[in-house]
Amino acid sequence: MSNLRWFKGNTHTHTNNSDGDSPLEDVVRWYREHGYDFVVISDHNKLTDVSGAQEDSFTVIRGVEYSASSEGKPVHINGLNVSSLPDVGSGEGIVETIRWGVTAIREAAGAPQINHPNFRWAFTDAEMAQVEG
Repeated sequence: MSNLRWFKGNTHTHTNNSDGDSPLEDVVRWYREHGYDFVVISDHNKLTDVSGAQEDSFTVIRGVEYSASSEGKPVHINGLNVSSLPDVGSGEGIVETIRWGVTAIREAAGAPQINHPNFRWAFTDAEMAQVEG
């Protein structure tokens, strides 16, 4: 067990490529200077090119925040380390829209992460529990 190591990171970070307030270089610099090991750039429905931001001691991961809506409420799901931009769509109701997003992210070879369900009280843990994958 002594070989285990924790890494400090943020899996949900925006740049000014969507609704963040800073360019990629500034975002990466801030996280690196504040002791983070990695950051995932997850702009809304956009793939930000992170290839020039890689460093030996700090990892920048390409991601996306899949942003959809259902029943007038936001549904946001991160795609961590996606290979392509997921197809944004929605299903009938919140649960189906979450399922749609998770499936689209898996199809883009990414790992899904459901973001801030309490944002505008969009959905609950009971609804998230109905989603597999």
